[in-house]
Amino acid sequence: MSPPALQLHWDLTSPDWNGADWQQNVLQFTYQMQPQTIVGQTFYDFSVSFRDEQTGATWSPADGKFGCLIDQNSVFAMTLASGRPPLDNRLWLAGEAGKIVTVFPYPIALQLSATAIDLQGAALTVANAQYGVTLGVSGSTASPSINGYYAQGGSESNFGVHNGTLYVAGSPVMGSRLVGAKLSWQGLDAKAQQASGLPPAGTLLFDTTGERFTLAETGTGGGRIVDEAAEALIARGAVWGGM
Repeated sequence: MSPPALQLHWDLTSPDWNGADWQQNVLQFTYQMQPQTIVGQTFYDFSVSFRDEQTGATWSPADGKFGCLIDQNSVFAMTLASGRPPLDNRLWLAGEAGKIVTVFPYPIALQLSATAIDLQGAALTVANAQYGVTLGVSGSTASPSINGYYAQGGSESNFGVHNGTLYVAGSPVMGSRLVGAKLSWQGLDAKAQQASGLPPAGTLLFDTTGERFTLAETGTGGGRIVDEAAEALIARGAVWGGM
């Protein structure tokens, strides 16, 4: 007889949750749903991927190795059906981050907000058993509408946003991150600053459509490059190398 499946639980009002030493920018989780119609009924195939933002390790479970569902309460759940996640060596990380053995889960469950922008939940790691390590998860989704070429008003400099990453002169800016409608970065050298019109570090605040932005540090505004100007950038691969 098989043991009952493990259930994940979390309580946003508990002292453990509210007093936790939360680690920022640790895990990037992506899922996609592809509809499939069989004998008049629509089913969904899922694909999922994980990236440890602190070690660079990635994991995309193969088809047939996991199951996913989103229930009527907007809870997303993924369970690894067979095998185990790959190794994710975090022991060399400093401080509290190094105490997290791995961020790759066996099951993970996330309560999505009404807008599906904010999420909270839990993930079972290390072992798919009662003695596994449960991690609390709290985060925001990257807006898919924030994508394309952008420039500050009146500036000939430009930059791109692709898959939640800032691109300058065809190269991704390592460590840049899009959370909700906020894109943050640091470490732009003088050449990248000139090419993009952006400061060495900062945060862009986008509107809900992803069309307009404001530079938080200065209040300077700008927007998406469209039509012929965008086509010219695409033709020469000026922002993200024609990806």
